[in-house]
Amino acid sequence: MPQSNLGIVVKTGIWLMPAPERFDFAAFEYTASEAEFGPFIDDLRKLVFKGALRSRPHLANDFAMMCIFSQYPHDMLKGRRNLSEEAAAAWRKQYGVACWTFGHGLYGSPEEIRFQKRSIKKLIGRYGLIRFVGLSVQDNWKGRGFRLLARLGNKLLGKADAFYEAMIPAISLFRGIPTDHFVRQA
Repeated sequence: MPQSNLGIVVKTGIWLMPAPERFDFAAFEYTASEAEFGPFIDDLRKLVFKGALRSRPHLANDFAMMCIFSQYPHDMLKGRRNLSEEAAAAWRKQYGVACWTFGHGLYGSPEEIRFQKRSIKKLIGRYGLIRFVGLSVQDNWKGRGFRLLARLGNKLLGKADAFYEAMIPAISLFRGIPTDHFVRQA
């Protein structure tokens, strides 16, 4: 008699991280030359091993970021099968997206958060722009003020509103709050 897999029971468990005493969020945009990307990845790896990055950073290339903000720009193809370097650069500029971006949650006591921020600034600050934007999720006057400053800062940096609108869902993911905001990448 053939055996059936219908009687198999699988047991699993999930361990959730306890709520940290403090939280912040690091948003980083790589602006250094392509030649420095290897050393940047090595330094990012050092931050993980040093304990300055406790969760794994989400590193996204420009195409992944652009797919969050808009649909594929078929009008920029100009008869080609894929985007030219010039068209991709124009698409990035339209939204203010760097070639590489990463987001990362910072967790711990106030001292641990300070250590993480210092380490991040020291080791990878030379490769691009780092902003700590965790305050923006607070539902108080500080959070509202920070969100206003973040929106103005993004405009000064040449970023589209879509960049700002993705900030809260991105930060929320690292706080353990699910979102379908990033399904757009598909």
